[in-house]
Amino acid sequence: MPELAPLLTANAAWSPPYRNGRELELKSIVGAFLRLSPLPDFWMVSAQPSVTESCYPSPSTLSQRDANAAHAQLRNIIGMLHAGLNELLRGLLKKKELRARTVGMLAECVKACHGRSKMRFNEMQEASHGFAFNLAGVLLLLCEPFLDASHSKRDRLDVSYVLGDARGLPFSKLTRLAASTDEMASWVDVRNLDHQEKFKAQQEERERRELEAQGLSAEEAAAVIAARASGDGAGPSTQPAAEKEYSFICECFFLTAEALHLGLIKIISMYNEEMKEAHRRRREMEAAQARQEGAPPDARLEALKAQCDRDMQRRLCFEAALLTPDVLSRALAFYRLMATWLQGLAGGKGDGEPLPVPPPNEYRAMPEHFVEDMAEVLIFVGQLMSYGWLRELGSERLGDFME
Repeated sequence: MPELAPLLTANAAWSPPYRNGRELELKSIVGAFLRLSPLPDFWMVSAQPSVTESCYPSPSTLSQRDANAAHAQLRNIIGMLHAGLNELLRGLLKKKELRARTVGMLAECVKACHGRSKMRFNEMQEASHGFAFNLAGVLLLLCEPFLDASHSKRDRLDVSYVLGDARGLPFSKLTRLAASTDEMASWVDVRNLDHQEKFKAQQEERERRELEAQGLSAEEAAAVIAARASGDGAGPSTQPAAEKEYSFICECFFLTAEALHLGLIKIISMYNEEMKEAHRRRREMEAAQARQEGAPPDARLEALKAQCDRDMQRRLCFEAALLTPDVLSRALAFYRLMATWLQGLAGGKGDGEPLPVPPPNEYRAMPEHFVEDMAEVLIFVGQLMSYGWLRELGSERLGDFME
């Protein structure tokens, strides 16, 4: 009902104040939906109905057919959840007067997940796996219209969004691809006019290409750029990020990059670590069983068996979400655009010619996780496909990165 949209975004729970990710998850309207997930969570023990007990009872005797059926049921629910939230958000974004509050709410959700970037984080205080995973999944759906094969919208991606910590996102605290903190300060310091002018020229060139792609002549594009620059006369860093307006494509792209880093990529990393530990425990149990053969029951062996069953339940819950083909397919499409954009930022023209050395400062200033996350997804999907899983994705998805 369109008349309810302003009431929704004006509600105090639309984007409430919060001290940590878990608090936003529990207090916000969207948090009630984003936290729904089969992924293991600290509070999953008391959640009812229990996903693990309902879908994966007695995991040691659960047949592959029953496990696959449970996976399909849960993935169908995940798909409906993502589609429903995508439809709601698109409806709000179409209303100009509600767009800023809607994008602002999504940015707050991403910021609330930043505590998850630590190697070990407090699961009681930080946003859950489900919240972060679903947030990334919904943002990927919002990105879908501009993830076309030709990447025709990549000129809308503005590096000043990252350089200026737009929406309060802590890009400046992240490790850069090839730039130190001192170098960054010298490039974007408003007193450094030489670098400032270089940034300005690079930005104007991107704007010119974008305007000409929209049908403007070279002279008309130059006039528009001159009008925008009048009275401001600065590079990307001189105008406060909070005051600068960015296209929705630009905002959605960089919000999705952060959401994937804190959601899907973090969960893949934790899943891999848990599987290594579970494999170690299973070997320990099998060795104990071999030693125990013919002897009276042993309490420690029984405890190990129970823990191995819990490990298997957690693995199945992880895989129900992580191995969702639609989510992984969209993630691959997103990182294909990321690769194309970074190649252009590095000075590549897509014609096979070597990239310039040294690379442009703007490329060096990008967060290194933009590249690392791309590699993590490729490795994860490649390994799964080598085991015969995710065949529905098709090998062409990985082949796209070799072009």
